[in-house]
Amino acid sequence: ARAIVSGHGDALSPAYDLHAENAKAVAKRHGLSAGDLLLEWERGRADWKAFLESVTPGQLEMCGTHPASPQSMSLRTLVIVMLRHERGHRVEMAALLKGE
Repeated sequence: ARAIVSGHGDALSPAYDLHAENAKAVAKRHGLSAGDLLLEWERGRADWKAFLESVTPGQLEMCGTHPASPQSMSLRTLVIVMLRHERGHRVEMAALLKGE
């Protein structure tokens, strides 16, 4: 999203591997307590909210690539994808915290 707004939304390296990046992110957090993970989650959400509050209506129409899609998409579409993605993670976290 930040790359799109900065005009570098097509700068994703062809060698970028989303699955490898996700695996690194999971490994980095292995062993953290649920409380620490939730604090990190909230910090990330606060950062994302601050970014979104800075976006202008015109920037929502700027396009770039998302690591999970070969198709170019607008920042507006990317925000929708991110919100749906976050909702899925919130459901997963709630189930884990309930012990399901």
